[in-house]
Amino acid sequence: MISPERIAAGVLTYPCGHCRPEIVAWLTRSGIGLGRVRFLNQEGLARAPNDLLVALLAEGREWMFVVERDIVPVEMAAWWQAEGDVVGVRYPHSTGDPEHTQHMWEPWESGPAWHRGLWLVHRRVLETVPRPWFPARPRRGCRCRDFAEEARRNGFSVLTAGRADHAECPIA
Repeated sequence: MISPERIAAGVLTYPCGHCRPEIVAWLTRSGIGLGRVRFLNQEGLARAPNDLLVALLAEGREWMFVVERDIVPVEMAAWWQAEGDVVGVRYPHSTGDPEHTQHMWEPWESGPAWHRGLWLVHRRVLETVPRPWFPARPRRGCRCRDFAEEARRNGFSVLTAGRADHAECPIA
């Protein structure tokens, strides 16, 4: 397991400015004190994560952790122990709202699925993969896929471990 002292943590809270209470409880139980967590309530599917990562890198820690406001960590032991340069977690695509479909993210031809709802990345990945890490317009599929494929092209491992849920923020 990665020591919490080596992690810079951030939570993307747009549009409501809040996050699932399970995120706060999980971070605290994991040894990441809330005084060290950056909360960013900024619009933009590409700009917000890029801006948050720049701020996290500036903290000088080895690992960056980012979670979106509506992710609920469930089975995370395998995630903490995964030995990858970029480690995501498997979670349902939808929040359970009736207008959403219920399915898990599907794998891509280029390797296991990885999405940025809850993930950990080593700083050398962000220092190697060209900015913006998440472009305004993805080349193929989604921004997550572009980032994962660029990381793999640069020799980094990208994997998915553990399980989370996806539920609308209760205050949204």
